[in-house]
Amino acid sequence: MPLIADKELIRLWYEFYCLARQSEDAAIQRALKKTAKFYAEWHVVDGLHFDDWWLTHRPLFVDEHVVRVTDADSVRTVDNLYVTVPRGKSYGDLLEEFKALIERELPKTPKRRKLPTPHRYQVTEIQGVKRESLRMMLELQKRVFSKYELKGAALRERVLDFFSSERYKRKANAVPRVFAVDPSNKHNDHADEADRNIRRYRQKAQKLMLNVASGQFPGKY
Repeated sequence: MPLIADKELIRLWYEFYCLARQSEDAAIQRALKKTAKFYAEWHVVDGLHFDDWWLTHRPLFVDEHVVRVTDADSVRTVDNLYVTVPRGKSYGDLLEEFKALIERELPKTPKRRKLPTPHRYQVTEIQGVKRESLRMMLELQKRVFSKYELKGAALRERVLDFFSSERYKRKANAVPRVFAVDPSNKHNDHADEADRNIRRYRQKAQKLMLNVASGQFPGKY
């Protein structure tokens, strides 16, 4: 059955949740305590790789409210209408019969019908999902931002080193423009701007961890 969100988005959610569990931030830890029941079925174990976790926890993210082929022994619910489709009929005839069946069996006034409950692990779309940006903030949080003693120029140098590492050195223009520094700029304007952007991204990564700890991903950040 289809998933409620792309697998890679769920991977990011899982990895941000693991980071939140490791965080020493008091607000994040308080939020995690409040959502312990929400995440109980995830059975997260520190150090467990997402792909290994996914093997047994994929069913948590299946979308039940879609048209699909069901097994003969599938559990039936009051929210679903089960039909038999004879394979020998033409596509046109099937559509006509299916339309007539729907009109007969389902309420003609949708407002009286109870809408499906949103999936508890649905990815939010508050700001749109920018996967590359989320992945970058995740990696920066793991490798740079979590070192809270790093500030100012030392933090900037560590960020620039990060984008020159093995992970990024094969990419063209590896350093994102928001972090780039022009060494020929005598007034160091680019360095000041880069420092502001680095602080902003650090705050975003922190907010993402707080959102996840509170039971949503990515949420507003």
